[in-house]
Amino acid sequence: MQTQRGSYGEIPTHSLDAETRERVAALVADAAGAAKVDEHGTWEFGITRLNRRGTRWAALNWDLYGHGRDAHTGALLAVVQVRQVVSGRRAPFWRFAAPTID
Repeated sequence: MQTQRGSYGEIPTHSLDAETRERVAALVADAAGAAKVDEHGTWEFGITRLNRRGTRWAALNWDLYGHGRDAHTGALLAVVQVRQVVSGRRAPFWRFAAPTID
């Protein structure tokens, strides 16, 4: 079976079978809720307003790039990219993205 890919090489979660989709989502949710995922703390996916007027906001989301089984334990492994966009007066700024040259 050929894996369906999006325009950035990501695997759309809707293209996975229901069981795999649920297991990947649970794995990401468990990782996001860990005591300390990285130097910034835990991951809170979704949109966050940074000021009262709503003119500054940030969003954290993820995409799946691969999944499979651990050769030793048989546990599910998933390769995900987590990224953040911050928007304010200037154009939205994507963190963890390669810079572009105009």
